[in-house]
Amino acid sequence: MKKLIAILLGAVLLFSFCACDELLSDTDSYGDPSGAVSRTAASFGDSYDSGDTWAVYWYLCGSDLESGGGAASADLRELLEVALPDNIVFVIETGGAKEWRTREISSKNLGRYVYDKGGLYQVDEQPQANMGDTDTLVDFLSFCATNYPADHQAFIFWDHGGGSSSGVIFDEIYNFDSLSLNDIRTAFGSVYNLSEENPPFELVGFDACLMATLDTAQALSGVSKYMAASEESEPGNGWLYSGWAQDLAANPAMGGDALGKSICDSYVAGCIKERSEDEITLSVIDVGKISKLVSACDIVGREILLNSNIDSGFFSNFGRRAKKAENYGGNNKDQGYSNMVDIGDLIKQSADLIENEDAVSSALADCVIYSVSGPRRSNASGLSCFYPYSVNRDVYNSFREISASKGLEYICEYKLDGKLSGEAIDFINSAAEPAREELTEDDIHEAETFENSDTGTKNFPVYIDGEGYATLKIGGETANMLSGLYFELAFVSEEDDMALYLGSDNDIDMDWENGVFKDNFRSVWGAIDGHIVYMEINYESEDYNLYNVPILLNGEEYNLSVCYDYNDEEYYILGARRGLDSEAGYSGKNLVMPKPGDLVTTMLYASTISGDDEPELYEFEEIEITEDTSFGETALGDGEYYMVFKLLDMQDNYMYSQGVYLTIDGEEVYINLA
Repeated sequence: MKKLIAILLGAVLLFSFCACDELLSDTDSYGDPSGAVSRTAASFGDSYDSGDTWAVYWYLCGSDLESGGGAASADLRELLEVALPDNIVFVIETGGAKEWRTREISSKNLGRYVYDKGGLYQVDEQPQANMGDTDTLVDFLSFCATNYPADHQAFIFWDHGGGSSSGVIFDEIYNFDSLSLNDIRTAFGSVYNLSEENPPFELVGFDACLMATLDTAQALSGVSKYMAASEESEPGNGWLYSGWAQDLAANPAMGGDALGKSICDSYVAGCIKERSEDEITLSVIDVGKISKLVSACDIVGREILLNSNIDSGFFSNFGRRAKKAENYGGNNKDQGYSNMVDIGDLIKQSADLIENEDAVSSALADCVIYSVSGPRRSNASGLSCFYPYSVNRDVYNSFREISASKGLEYICEYKLDGKLSGEAIDFINSAAEPAREELTEDDIHEAETFENSDTGTKNFPVYIDGEGYATLKIGGETANMLSGLYFELAFVSEEDDMALYLGSDNDIDMDWENGVFKDNFRSVWGAIDGHIVYMEINYESEDYNLYNVPILLNGEEYNLSVCYDYNDEEYYILGARRGLDSEAGYSGKNLVMPKPGDLVTTMLYASTISGDDEPELYEFEEIEITEDTSFGETALGDGEYYMVFKLLDMQDNYMYSQGVYLTIDGEEVYINLA
């Protein structure tokens, strides 16, 4: 079958080259390094005596980042570039990797090292233990507190991260077991007296993916004054330790807020050097102000739940906004689902739906005292929250265990269940206004979905308008229950009983009010150097769309992240990433930039037409990356294509429209209903 598909593809799809942005060049194809990264700052007020002592405790779980590429050793070498003064010490615990690229570090046990003015030296060794276990973290914290106390303390978690539901620190030796947010709070509480007025740590940082979440910050309440973390997955270069450690060495009088700012700014510098800055985010959070943000999220949560119960189409409308809000970790079938969305952008996108958006925006601005974001993450506000882009009950249950905001928790529950639970009713009634009567079970209305609606069809009809465009006319009432609408495209050959799926896009003229949707087929598709790819839209905004393109990079599975910028009217390749580990639940710090000489193999989904087999990914054409490699739209070759509208309800259940056949013959396109 694979050979037949490859022959069919080569024989029928005649691709042309399209001159777009270069993948690898000295231009700013990956963003303008001179000013594309934005910075947002609030006030900085903490300062201390320059003679005060500092201790930075570094929990360095190497995992496959170290065994596979030496990333932990690389950051350790960066630290060793800094000459420390007498009053600063780094205490480091290593483990969690099957192999270390630093000869002196063993993978057979946990190593404890000190780096100070005298250099790096080992001070302790512990038996092999799971760094994703609470007890192991407690042991390290106790060791640091007993042997290396200081006037000011910082703690750094280094490894993979998976967001609110999955946590951080995935030990490769112990089947990638990880620390949950509750585990982290329990560990710190076992060693230190937690106090919101006088927390034991100046800063807790996560050099890991996806950890700048509302729930993470809430878990650190009473633990630390400030938190430094990234909303998005981090690139492989991670933090620049030679940068922020040098700043601390030069100015030990800085507070945790200034230290966080230095971590952010040096991170930007390191990413620009590695040309990985396009999608970066990093923020400094004032943990002491997080409770105000949690309260504001609860207020908005009640409002959304009440409106959803009253208006069957409200939550679907909210879901459309959530899809347009900046979200992190991929959230598609090829990259996996982190289910993390930017709080600020979610509220911004929903501002016309809710009345209390200012409460969240104001509290968020108070919490986020400094943030940086790349040009393709321009809507990052500094903190994300959980939103179920995938309807997965197990993931939601993990989130419930650590949820900071009941309002956000019950919004997620409503999406999964389609109605208010008894607990959600109690939550709403706990803040009932005098003018509103309390809700009861009799007041609960079930949300309208494909399963319980009277849409009456599993195949929404399509007609061809006078201009020859496929038009879906479902009416405003049915459109009101949708959380999204896209089109999918495939090349088909009935003679060979073969369908090659090209992906999905939102290039549709949309009239949501009247429920009329019209295709904008232009006989082109995305391609690398003219070689057609499978591309799936996974983020859409007014400024740019992001697409996921499955590929093999030098024989290994990756997902190419591609941006279409509406202002530039150009495509940009942002890098290749392996995506979220579906079993362990983490997002890897593995963004890489394809370089000249690398081999990229395009991948397409394929299936038979007559059978009921599920589409599978197949390898197609191999491309050698050059200095002139580009991504852009290329003309589709002659042949028959099948297009269908995909409709999603508020729970992301989907139904398809009637399909249409588009026959390309030279410059002519003929359309017929399937």
